[in-house]
Amino acid sequence: MVTESTTDLGPLTLLDKLHIIDEKRRSKLNEEIYYERLSLAQKVAAAELRQFGYELKFIRGELFESMAVFSCGSLNATVDYLGEIDSLSSIKLRK
Repeated sequence: MVTESTTDLGPLTLLDKLHIIDEKRRSKLNEEIYYERLSLAQKVAAAELRQFGYELKFIRGELFESMAVFSCGSLNATVDYLGEIDSLSSIKLRK
């Protein structure tokens, strides 16, 4: 079953969504879009990490199970929904 959702661009089909996901992986997205999805606690943690040069790369999960992934050079860090920073994260990022 193909579901539709609406955006500023109009309704999106499943195929459109898959294309958008592919584009997200291929190019750096506007960080504002990601920051809007962060919880308040994640935004506070993100501000701390940005002071040390970390950049928000992507967010996995939805709502109460979301995890934000940051990187700074070869270092990676994750921030859970409650704002807990894990700078020793074993997460591997594709190049």
